[in-house]
Amino acid sequence: KKICPVWGEVTEANLGMVDDDLRHTIANTNIVFHLAASLKLENTLKPNILINLTGTKNVVDVAKQMKNLDLLMHISTAFCNIEHDVVEEKVYDFPHRPFEVIRAAEWLSEKTLAAAQKDILGIHPNTYTYTKRLAEILIRDEYNNNNFPACIVRPSIVTPSFW
Repeated sequence: KKICPVWGEVTEANLGMVDDDLRHTIANTNIVFHLAASLKLENTLKPNILINLTGTKNVVDVAKQMKNLDLLMHISTAFCNIEHDVVEEKVYDFPHRPFEVIRAAEWLSEKTLAAAQKDILGIHPNTYTYTKRLAEILIRDEYNNNNFPACIVRPSIVTPSFW
């Protein structure tokens, strides 16, 4: 009785929710579980930036409007900090800034991003770990700016409990 499903789309502003659903969600949500992601390791940069990074930004934008938010739980991956043998419970810095990458993906073509992908990814083996790492930085920075309470969970795999 406490869960009220609404349709949404993380790649759209306000999560693509219709006005009534958005108002209800903002007024009545206490906990946000952000699990939406593209897990396609073979994706080029543009689609994974849109889903994993811009999608996280869109969730954050809605969460910042929630007056009763107790927690935003962001689901990341155990594999986004591959250069560390031991991954501590902290968000590691990276030279790329999330909002700059989002802006670049908005105006660079798919072809241009794909051509530069290897150089952009650097140490990352795929666009999934790269975009999830930047999403962690985005969540950390919003938390540090006192925009909402948050935690990041890094499971090694996420599977459905019922199919």
